[in-house]
Amino acid sequence: MNRDLDRALWRYEVGYSSAEQMSEKCQDAIDGVLQRMAAMSTQLAGLANRPSALVHSCDSAISSASAAKDAKQYREALAAIRRGEDSLTGIGHFLAARAAHDAAKEALWALEEITGSDYLWQFVTITSIRRLVVDAEVFLEKGEYRQAGFVSRMCRQATAELQEIECVDEAQTGPLRNRLSALAQLCSPNALLNALWMSGSEAADGIARVGVLIAQGYLRLAGRLIDDFDAALASLRVLTVERKRHLTIVGNHPAGSRPRLEVLSALVLADSVEGAVSHLLEETLSAVSTNLGALGERVKIVAANVAPERDALPEDRQPGAKAAAM
Repeated sequence: MNRDLDRALWRYEVGYSSAEQMSEKCQDAIDGVLQRMAAMSTQLAGLANRPSALVHSCDSAISSASAAKDAKQYREALAAIRRGEDSLTGIGHFLAARAAHDAAKEALWALEEITGSDYLWQFVTITSIRRLVVDAEVFLEKGEYRQAGFVSRMCRQATAELQEIECVDEAQTGPLRNRLSALAQLCSPNALLNALWMSGSEAADGIARVGVLIAQGYLRLAGRLIDDFDAALASLRVLTVERKRHLTIVGNHPAGSRPRLEVLSALVLADSVEGAVSHLLEETLSAVSTNLGALGERVKIVAANVAPERDALPEDRQPGAKAAAM
């Protein structure tokens, strides 16, 4: 359309066509923009975060184009038509990004339904995709429609891979079932394990659900969830070592100086094991500071008790007397 308008404008300016013909070309272009805008308005109706600025820009551009056409200012009319078409392109990007985002949310819901466990939804396999959906929503709100569409499509691709059903045979399921069996044996009534994973029963139920996914053929999803279990155990091992080190330093001091398991659990699940270790380090330093303060007070008391006995000693037995004689 732009090339046709440019040619028509050139023909008009060199005298090959009349003003009426040029006005007709401009009007056809304006009508085309209006028709596209009407179709998009139907799609925009009821949508949240609709691109009001682009809609207003398109309306303003069409009004300017009509006024310039009537005044036979055809170059200005073509510039306004191009602005309207650019606004329509932006609205098209918004609609495509919104559709991709809606599809991504539906894919996430379907994946969560397949997973079938609130406990497993906490793992990185699910939370990473949920974070992509949130990021796409943020891009939409900022008006960055291309980025929103890209992130949404990436989310759909990730969920599609995890929802693939593969042929269930022993060669593929055997290694997964062996890893799952080893995990099940670790769901003992250990207090720290229970604190980290909410409860041993929930961890056991989650492992059982992964076994169902293997039987159903969701091998890639099951493998990723088993990887998440392994990562949680690795975090638990580091956390256990650091906590033992902390308790060794703190000793038998009041319970308030010991890190609470629920605090460590929240840090590991919400952030990372590094956060829990940092919390332990802060608690340890605080406990060491308290111990040093108490030790200083004890030294003062001992010194006060020893002072009278020291003063009563003969001069030749006073502390430092031999050093002075030498």
